[in-house]
Parts: sequence; structure tokens; C-alpha cells
Amino acid sequence: MNRKQGRGGRGQGRGRSFRGEGSRALSTDANTAGSTSGLKKSTRNWTRESDRSQHVHELPLVSRSGWESTEGLQNREKQNELFSYIQERQKLWIDKAGPLDEHHRIQNHTMILREEAGSIILLHRKLREGLVASRFAHGDYTFAQAAFEQASIWNALCEDQGELVKSLTGLVDDIYPSMDSPPSTASEYISLLMLHYVCHSSKLMSAYSLLDHPCLRDNKDHNNDLHIRYATQILQCRIHYDYTTYFRLVENAPTPAHAMISRDMARDMQRLACSIIGKSYRCASIPWLSQLLSIVTEQTVETVKRHLERGVERIDDDEFIWFKKALVPRA
Repeated sequence: MNRKQGRGGRGQGRGRSFRGEGSRALSTDANTAGSTSGLKKSTRNWTRESDRSQHVHELPLVSRSGWESTEGLQNREKQNELFSYIQERQKLWIDKAGPLDEHHRIQNHTMILREEAGSIILLHRKLREGLVASRFAHGDYTFAQAAFEQASIWNALCEDQGELVKSLTGLVDDIYPSMDSPPSTASEYISLLMLHYVCHSSKLMSAYSLLDHPCLRDNKDHNNDLHIRYATQILQCRIHYDYTTYFRLVENAPTPAHAMISRDMARDMQRLACSIIGKSYRCASIPWLSQLLSIVTEQTVETVKRHLERGVERIDDDEFIWFKKALVPRA
């Protein structure tokens, strides 16, 4: 009997302890509720953050937000603002990294600079899509021309062929034919599109057809235009496998953009040159090959070995490359 009472006493003790913890918990909750009843006013500037989210460079792509909207980059004022912002970003990038050309390519810069250049490409795409959605700034083809031409040059120098062809075809197929008179820059950008077709896409007939573009009809003698003449000569090099003239032309391209697009065909021309030289010569000097292939001397041996695979027999004192020759059976 006493044992049961003892157990009961212990049980009652545990019950009192539980109730005590519950009382303390309730008391803590009450104190917390009392302390939160007087909330402090937030010092966060929500208005400023809302305005910041509306900055023009943070607006989404038209292709992802709706082509019919009038709140985004279809708005003319926002297009002007974004165009000025892009110009500022490009100037800051060039001041920091230097101008891009065939000797200072984007791939030779740091990852941070490459990412910054890529973000500028995205800004150009945003503006281009906004202009297309607004039917080229509601008919202001002069502004659309400036935006598309600037995008074309930047995309060419950054070697983004996908965005380059979009901006160039927009210029050549839509903007130039809609203008009252051909702009003075038309031949330059038509030639860039020709080079893209020749050196990147291998669309030789498309390149040829551009010679009949309406903007070029008043100038039938294309040899009088520096840019069209250059693109036509590169096209002839591709057709006739003329690697010597090709490399000479690239070294004397009219603009850095022309040189960068033309370089897209350099590896194929180097492979062709190495194949012909390997079959035609028993040996060749490294400086001569370096000049012929338009590469630095230190890369000549590696380039020849890569293109000829097992065609190199030996290298003498880093001066001559000897090529293997198949044995010709006697008659």
C-alpha cells in the first residue's frame, strides 16, 4: 500500500514539474508577445529599391516578357536610355581592357572582363529586341541603324557569331531597305554579313546574292568600295583555296571587325596550307611557315604538327621542318 502511494507520489511530482514547465513557457510567450507589440519602423528604403528594379538595363528581354507590352523596352524613352547606357558601358570596358582586334582577342582577357563583355552583348540584344518589337523605334530608322550598327561591331569584336548575324541581318534585310536613301555605312555592314556567310556559315551563294543588294545598285563597280572589294576577295580565296592571298588580306583588313570575322576561317586555311606544303616540299623553314600561316613563330611547329598529324618527320635546330614522303615505286 505504501509502495503504491510512493509511486503515486512520484507521478504527482512529475505532473507538478510538467505543469511548472508549461507555466514558464506560457509566461515566456506572454513576455515575447509583449515585447513584439511595439515593433520598430523599418529603416529600409523600399521606394528607392523599387526604383532601382526599374532601371532600364535591368528590364527583361522582350522575348521573355511579351512582344506586345508597352511598359518595357518597346518604349522609345527607355530605348534611348538603354542606348546611352550601352555606350557608357562599352567606353568603360575599353578604358579598362583596351580595344579589341585580331591581335587582342576577347579570349585572351580575364574571366571577369569576358563576363563584362558578355553582359554588354546581352544589353545589345535587349535593345535590338525592343526595337524590333516597336517596329524599329516606331519608324525612326536612323536611331535603329545606329543601335544595330553598334551592336554588330561589338558582337564581331567579341566573336559572338550568333548575335552578330542577328544584328547584321536586321540591318541589311530590314533597316537599310526601309530608309529613304542608302546610308554611307551600308557597304561596310553588308560586307561584314558577306564575310560571316563565307567564313563562318559557308553560305557562299548567300554571300554572292548580297552583291545585288539595293544599297549597292548605284555602285556596280564593287572594286571602288574598299569593304565590298575586301569581302569579295575573301570569297574568291575560299572558292579557289588561295591561302596565301587569304592570309595577306586578313593582315590588311579595312577594319578590326572585318579581320575578326575573316579569322573565323583561318584554321581551315592553315590546314589546307599545311596539307599542300607537306606534299609539295621536302622541308620548309619555320620563319617562312610562320609568315605564310600568319602565326607567331613559337606556334608554327605546333600548328603544323596538329594539321599534318604524322606528316612531320623531324625538326632541325628549330629552323627547318622536314616532311615525310611516301615511297614511289619504280616503273
